[in-house]
Amino acid sequence: MRKTDPKDSSKRYFRASGRTFQMNGAWYFTSREGDVGPFATQKQADIEIRRYVTDQQALCDFQRKREARIDPLAPRPVKREPIGEIPVLNDPPSLTLVLQED
Repeated sequence: MRKTDPKDSSKRYFRASGRTFQMNGAWYFTSREGDVGPFATQKQADIEIRRYVTDQQALCDFQRKREARIDPLAPRPVKREPIGEIPVLNDPPSLTLVLQED
């Protein structure tokens, strides 16, 4: 929690500090989606954290703009008028097949 959050807040915030860790000689960072890496150095992992956050924000902005945009080619709901009564055919038309010899 942040110092500015209300005491009764149940929200959990994912902090950037302490995201990097070393495992088996390689560096990784943690995100909500999982661990990302390996990187050769902690400095490289820190650089990739910033790039990752920037990419995620850009993706979020793109999705918001895409959802807000009205697509003129998108299918629109069609207003359907009632057809009224459908006439019933008592005697359907008959078909006659004619064969011709050449």
